[in-house]
Amino acid sequence: MVLDAWHAEEALRLEKEATKKQKEILARWKKFLVGLRIRKRIGLIYGAREDGNEGNAINDEVGNGKHPDVKGGSIDGDNSL
Repeated sequence: MVLDAWHAEEALRLEKEATKKQKEILARWKKFLVGLRIRKRIGLIYGAREDGNEGNAINDEVGNGKHPDVKGGSIDGDNSL
């Protein structure tokens, strides 16, 4: 009688553990897939750089002074580093 109750309780505990583990696995996959969608959307918005890396090539050129429409330099007019 006590042993039967223990077996029933153990079966219920194992079922709850399996359900919890399955929910965690599904949550992990959902997070992964959402991250992939975000990465794809960002790639579509900002495009790929000329060197093959993802990112916005124009912004990178502006940042390092290579873009022809943006003049780099300092306040005193010295453009050398």
